[in-house]
Order: sequence, then C-alpha cells, then structure tokens
Amino acid sequence: MSSESPSQVSQPLVALDLLALRHFIVETTLLYLFLGIYGTFSVTAVVMILSNNLLMTEYTLLQISGSGFNPDFDYIDLVSNRLLMAITTLVKIPFLISDSIVVWRAWILINNQSTVKTILAFCLILSFVGSAVDIGRAIVRLMDIPYSIGGKADSLVLILPLLFTNLVSTSVIGYKTW
Repeated sequence: MSSESPSQVSQPLVALDLLALRHFIVETTLLYLFLGIYGTFSVTAVVMILSNNLLMTEYTLLQISGSGFNPDFDYIDLVSNRLLMAITTLVKIPFLISDSIVVWRAWILINNQSTVKTILAFCLILSFVGSAVDIGRAIVRLMDIPYSIGGKADSLVLILPLLFTNLVSTSVIGYKTW
C-alpha cells in the first residue's frame, strides 16, 4: 500500500471567477477607503473638540489671572479676545464638515444631472459664505469695532444657509432613494 494522496488538479479560472475576484477586490478596497475617510473625520472631530476645550480652559485661566495682584488688563483683554475669536471660528467648523458630508452623499447619488449638482455646489458655497460672514461679524463684535448691521438677525446669517443646504441635500437623497 502506498501512501499517495490524491492530488487536486487546478483548472484555469473562468471569466466568471475572475469577475467575482475583481468585484471582491474593488469592494474591499472601497470599504477600507471609506473606513479611512471616516477615521480621518473622527480623529479631526476629536482634535477639534479637544482644542475647543483647551481654548476654553485657557480662556478661563486667563480670566482668573485677572483677579491677581497688579494684573495687566490690556494684555488680558488682547489675549482673551484672540482666544474668543479662535473659539468662535472652531465652533463653526463642524457645521461646515457636516454640511459637506450631506452634500457629498447627495452628489454621489446623482449620476449625470449637472443641474442638481450645480444646485448642491451653490448650497455648499452658500453655507461656507454664511459661516464666514457669521465668523466675521463675531470677530468685529469682539474687536469692539462699531458697525451698523446687527441685532437678532445675526444668527440667521449662519442658520439659514446651513438649513437650506441640509434641506436641499436631504431632499435630493430622499428623492433618489425613494
């Protein structure tokens, strides 16, 4: 008795096998690409949250130092205004990132409809402009520069473009998935 093991003879791969293998490779590559993008956004969000908390802590410590013996109030005002400007700017960035993600999702669903893509791009630009104007107005207020525009409508400069962008993007996503 010989202890020969039966050997398996492999045949060349057929076109269907190659197609399945190609599909698996592309699917795995895209999965890890999107996981990498998601991880990058997650790390960015954590860094932004931590930097915002660090800025608030530094601002609080700066205010406490103002109650010490012979404080330099000009320096404290200057640094606290700069910190508040940085905090004001950092608070707006997550709004822009979330709007960009929603527009990107809608953009992916739209194949070759350039009119809808133009509207989505306009909405995203509108969100960025609204945020920039809101940041500018906040900085002008912090620098004590008098300006004529103000009041309760200040918050609408940020809210309305973001709301409109989310409404349009979500409507496009809902329409395409329905």
